Amino acid sequence: VQKAFTAFSNNPTIQLQQQLQEEKSKLKEIYDDIQEKELDEMINQVEMADNKRKHGESWQLINTITGRKSSKRGIQKGSTKEERVNKWFEHFSNLLGKEPVLLEDPPEEDLAKVLNDIHINDDDFTLDELKVAKYNLREGKHPGLTTSSQKF
Repeated sequence: VQKAFTAFSNNPTIQLQQQLQEEKSKLKEIYDDIQEKELDEMINQVEMADNKRKHGESWQLINTITGRKSSKRGIQKGSTKEERVNKWFEHFSNLLGKEPVLLEDPPEEDLAKVLNDIHINDDDFTLDELKVAKYNLREGKHPGLTTSSQKF
């Protein structure tokens, strides 16, 4: 493109102008191909992160792909640390409100009715339940089995 531009600048003919336009078109096609390959790679990274249950990493990549910037939510304005802490305290005081008012004598029959309708399995857990629970934990974030010899 640079050579075609220089040639056209030195001798502005229709033929050199067409050649410059062709070179620009080729460059745009190459650029679009590279962008498409990069986008495909990032999408593959999102899918791999999601399969590994690394959802935070997935969302970071999605935000990068879509051009979204991280928000400034949660940042309190203030000139000093104490001022920012006081604003946070005020925010949570307003958010959480006053302490709840408890009834002196809660109705026993309502509580018993609710508890009787709930079936809670308190038997020993099965191997299948353990496998499901282990599968749903994030990789590298759970306590317990650490060596490959302890896998199921």
